[in-house]
Amino acid sequence: MSRPGCALSPWRSAGHLLTGAVTGAVVLVGIVVSVVAGGVLAPALVGFLLLLGTVLAGIPVARLERWWLADRDPVPDPRLPLVAPGLRAWLTARLRGRATWRKSGHALLFAVLLRPVDALAFTVVLLPRRP
Repeated sequence: MSRPGCALSPWRSAGHLLTGAVTGAVVLVGIVVSVVAGGVLAPALVGFLLLLGTVLAGIPVARLERWWLADRDPVPDPRLPLVAPGLRAWLTARLRGRATWRKSGHALLFAVLLRPVDALAFTVVLLPRRP
C-alpha cells in the first residue's frame, strides 16, 4: 500500500522525468518554429493561422499532462462545453475559455522551465556517478 502523494515506483518516476524532458524539448521546438514562421508569414495572412495554432497547442499538452497524472491525481478537463456544432463554435469556445489560456501558459512553462528541470533531475539523480 502506497502513501497518498507518493509515486507508485521509482522507475515510473524516472520514466516520467525522462519522457517529460524529451516531450518538453519537442514542445519547445514546436512553439519556437510556430512563432517564428507565424511572424514571418503574418504579412501573407497565413502566419496568423500558425500563431493561432501555437495558442491552441496547449490543449494537447495539457491532455498529455492529465494522462500522465491520471493514476495519482485524476483531474477533469476544465474546458467549457460547446454551445453549437462546427469549427467556428469550437474555436470561439476555446479562445474565450480561460482554460485554453491556462493550458497555453502551462505549455510554455512546460517547455521552457519544467522539462529542463526534469532533464537535470534525471541526469543528477539517476545516472551513475564516477568514483
